[in-house]
Amino acid sequence: MKNILLARRYSLAIYKSIESEKHDSILKDISALRVVFAQYKDLIKNTDSYLVAIEKRIAVAQTIADTLTNKEIWKNLFDILIKRHKFSVIPLIIDDLEHLVLDSANKAKVLLKVAHKQSDETITKIKSKISDIIEKDVILDIVTDPQIIGGFIAETESLQIDGSVKNNLEKFKLSIIK
Repeated sequence: MKNILLARRYSLAIYKSIESEKHDSILKDISALRVVFAQYKDLIKNTDSYLVAIEKRIAVAQTIADTLTNKEIWKNLFDILIKRHKFSVIPLIIDDLEHLVLDSANKAKVLLKVAHKQSDETITKIKSKISDIIEKDVILDIVTDPQIIGGFIAETESLQIDGSVKNNLEKFKLSIIK
């Protein structure tokens, strides 16, 4: 909980310091950071480690920041986090910052799990229905998960819509048991 509150302070500070014209570039930077952190799994841990000299940790973070559009924002944030030994909070910060930026544009990121590849028409219908429910424009991140058998599961940070065959079979099983 403490880290979530800390992340919120940093993400709000960044959000309030940028003009709305920079929102798209901030979202692109966030996507790029997620790729870097996924590709180099120990990067965050090593950048927060006392075993690595602070100069090296800052140099690594500055190199990452140099690849981003909003270099100065990220350089300043990384520098502060490293000096305070809080770099491990960076994933929470970028998640919260993304949410703030998307929310300001009345958009929401939705993870859509489907059992198999769907037609564009089906995806458009699902997207429209989700958009109606959450009353925001939807940005879909589509993942194939054969375990759901059929249908879909849509998740935002505060809502889950489970229209999967697997879920319906489990509900049916429970109703029979009762």
